[in-house]
Amino acid sequence: MKTLKYLFLGGLATVLMAADCSNKDSEFYNDVFISSPNMVDVEDNVLYTVGDYLMVNAYFDRTVPEAGQNNDIDLYKTSGGALSFTFSYLIEKEIAQDQWTPVDITEANVFDGEGNSVAFGDFLLAQSVFDPALQTYRYRGGVRLTETGSYRLRFTYNQEPSAAIVLTSDSLQGNLFVTIFSNCEDTDSAGYYYFDVN
Repeated sequence: MKTLKYLFLGGLATVLMAADCSNKDSEFYNDVFISSPNMVDVEDNVLYTVGDYLMVNAYFDRTVPEAGQNNDIDLYKTSGGALSFTFSYLIEKEIAQDQWTPVDITEANVFDGEGNSVAFGDFLLAQSVFDPALQTYRYRGGVRLTETGSYRLRFTYNQEPSAAIVLTSDSLQGNLFVTIFSNCEDTDSAGYYYFDVN
C-alpha cells in the first residue's frame, strides 16, 4: 500500500510540474521576435571594378515599427540597453552556370566605417552599434572586391537562402534578446543581391 501511495504522489508531482512548465522557446531562451521592414540596404553601384567596396548599411532608430502593432517598439529599452545588433552576410562567386562558391573574406579586405565588421572566413559579422547622441543603431561596412566575375550577396549564413535578414541584439546577461526579422529592398525574392565586377 505504501508503494502505491508513493507512486501516486510521484505521478501527481510529475503532472503538477509538467503543468507549470512552458513549451514556449521564447520563455526558455528569453527572446522577443519582431518584424520590421527595410532595416538593411546595399549601396547600389552601377558598375563595380576590382578594388571597389561592396557596401552594406544598417541605420535604424532605437524605436521601430512592428507589423500589426499600433505603437513602435523601443529596441534599446526592450533589450535592456543592448549596445548593438548583429547580423551576417556573405558573398558568393559564380564558378559555372548556376554554381556558386563562397568568397573567402579576409580582414585586409574589410571596410569598417561605422559599427563593427569582423571577417570569419567566408562571411562577415556586422554590428550596428548604438549611438546615444543620435539615438540610433549604426552600421556601414563592406568588402573589397578583388577579382572580376559575377557575384551575389546574401544575408543568411547558417540556413537556406531567404529574403529575411535576422538582426539579434547583443543583450547583456539576464535581459531580453530581441530578434528582428527584416528585409533589404535591394535583394530579389530569394534574398540575393547580384552584381558584376569588371
